[in-house]
Amino acid sequence: YRDRVEKNEMVVALDPFELSVGFAGMGVTRSVLARVRHPVAAAMLRCVEEADESPGYVDAGYDDVGDDDAMAWLSHGARARRRALGIAVTSPARCAAGLHDALRKALAGADDGRGEAMLRHALVAADAFPRDCSPLALLLMNAVSLDRGQGMYVPAGTLHTYIGGTAVEIMTNSDTVLRAGLTVKPRHGDEALRVVGYEGDG
Repeated sequence: YRDRVEKNEMVVALDPFELSVGFAGMGVTRSVLARVRHPVAAAMLRCVEEADESPGYVDAGYDDVGDDDAMAWLSHGARARRRALGIAVTSPARCAAGLHDALRKALAGADDGRGEAMLRHALVAADAFPRDCSPLALLLMNAVSLDRGQGMYVPAGTLHTYIGGTAVEIMTNSDTVLRAGLTVKPRHGDEALRVVGYEGDG
């Protein structure tokens, strides 16, 4: 780590501002992933469905060999999120073929506000990063809209990404940043997967 101090931050919107932050509940995650007709989304969905069926170890394709001790303390829902996130951020660029169209079609058929916002955020990310499966990670996360003057606290270890709008970031004096995806800057996928907090809204 570049800095021994963890990075907590707050974002304050200067105009309407969109972000994805933390993990959504398993119900909405399951529903949204099921709408996206794409192989990587299907693998992520299997993680969620297997967690529903059994509180045991989930195995849907992401390889955490040697990492069982790190997962042992997680709830089965948190394990499922960890595996699904791993699939999204470690899938090779060739797996992103067809992702934009799959997200667009899923958004066109969305019938609930929360799921629609998650899909909209993922589609914006897919436009920006067309050879990346990481936009699917946003289907695991809460889609948040802030009006001008509203703010949100983002504790260290909370997965988040800013989608659009103008805001001010107020941060702990720390250079420690772990990027899992959706960036042209260096990624730290394995370490991010290890330290992110995986408990969600339910």
